[in-house]
Parts: sequence; C-alpha cells; structure tokens
Amino acid sequence: AIGTNSHMFASSFDGNGYKISNLKISGTQDAQGLFAYLSNGTIKNVSLENVDVSGGNTVGALVSVADGGSINNCNASGSVTGTGYQVGGLIGVDSSSANLQNCYANADVKGNERVGGLIGIAASTSTIKKCFATGNVTGSADKVGGLVGVAYNVSDIENCYATGNVSGTGNVGGLVGSGRNIADSYATGKVTGSGENVGGLAGQAYE
Repeated sequence: AIGTNSHMFASSFDGNGYKISNLKISGTQDAQGLFAYLSNGTIKNVSLENVDVSGGNTVGALVSVADGGSINNCNASGSVTGTGYQVGGLIGVDSSSANLQNCYANADVKGNERVGGLIGIAASTSTIKKCFATGNVTGSADKVGGLVGVAYNVSDIENCYATGNVSGTGNVGGLVGSGRNIADSYATGKVTGSGENVGGLAGQAYE
C-alpha cells in the first residue's frame, strides 16, 4: 500500500482515466488498500477493476484512511472484506474533511461494524456529492449502509444513491446506517437488520 501512518501520501495522483485491473491485497493487517493513508492530497481519475482486497480494520479498495484532501472521479469494482470495522468499497474511513465527488463502487463489501458500499465512516465535515454504490453490503454488527456506514457530525451527502442489498444488526440503512444532512439522495436495495433502527434510506438519522 502507498503511504504509512507516519509518512502519509500528501501529493497528487492522477490516473488519467486508465484502469488498474485485478488488484489483490490479502491478509489480516489493518489499513489495507491501494493507498493506505492519504493526508490532504488529491486522487483523481482512477479506476480499479476486479479488485480483491481483504484485511482487518479500516479497509478500502482505493484508500484505507483519508485524512482530508480530495478524491474525484474514482471508482472500484470487485470485492472488499474486513474482519473488523471501518470497511468500504472505495474508502475505509474519511477521518477529516475530505471532499469526495463523482465516485462510485460496484463492490460486494463485508465487514463487522461501520461498513459501507462506498465508505465505512465519513467523519467531521466530509462532503460526498454525486456518488453511488451498487454492490451488496454485509455487516455482522451495527452501523451498516449501502453507501456509507456512518456519517458523523456535519457530513454532507448530496445527489447520491445506493442500489445494493444491505444487512446487519442495528443502525442499518439502504443509503446510510447512521448519519445526517442527506439531500436529493435515494436507495433501492433490500435492507435487513436483526436489531433496532433499520430503514430503507437511513437506519438512524440524527440532528
């Protein structure tokens, strides 16, 4: 993976519309993805085709941890699996104010808690616009969403959708497991939860 916790990727990567095919990352380590840590950098125009990415906590096909910066016009297809929490089809966790636009994931995503078809966790003042996810999302615990597992604080989700089936225990939603500030967005997949707070759009929507 590109970048470490002590030396994060803080530059710009432009895929120029080319595809990276058959990316395989396996193991039980945390922070698995093409980019392990992004810090206020830019990733754009990247397509990941037929990925098979697995790890422990914080797993995403493109980025495991995004600490600020921007990710534009990127996508991933295939499968993403984490044995723990913060697992997303494209990004594991957006930890601080990243800007995500025109991105999508067509990946089957499996994890424990805080699992999303596109992003496991969107934190702080993250912005997610014109994005979608079409894969099935499975969590063995709480906070599971077709697009985002958890959208904390004042994260904005606009003009987004999810079409995959979603299952978990509590706080399970077709678009967002738990979140706020959702506008002009929808979800069409089947949603299944064995606990409390299960909804077609959002499992839990708070002020």
